[in-house]
Amino acid sequence: MTEEPDLDSVLERMEELRRRLVTAHTGRSTEGATGSAGGGLVRAEVNAAGELQHLRISTLLADPADTHTLAATVLAAVRDAQDTVVARYRARFRDLLD
Repeated sequence: MTEEPDLDSVLERMEELRRRLVTAHTGRSTEGATGSAGGGLVRAEVNAAGELQHLRISTLLADPADTHTLAATVLAAVRDAQDTVVARYRARFRDLLD
């Protein structure tokens, strides 16, 4: 016969998990990230939702004859920053279940 779990310990565990989820989610709302590409010639800052907040482009990369390279490098920097935010968020929630 299987022993029934202690209801108090189950409720305690659920409350602890709820507190950890709230803490993890609250921390996420204040964290952004910076990504870079082109050897640091382009830097992009995103907020916790992954939205672009600031973009810095070195004049060394600003060649009017080669806008394709500029666009690709900007896109890579933004994606790098967004990937960082996503990785932090996933790690925070993965740690909750440990």
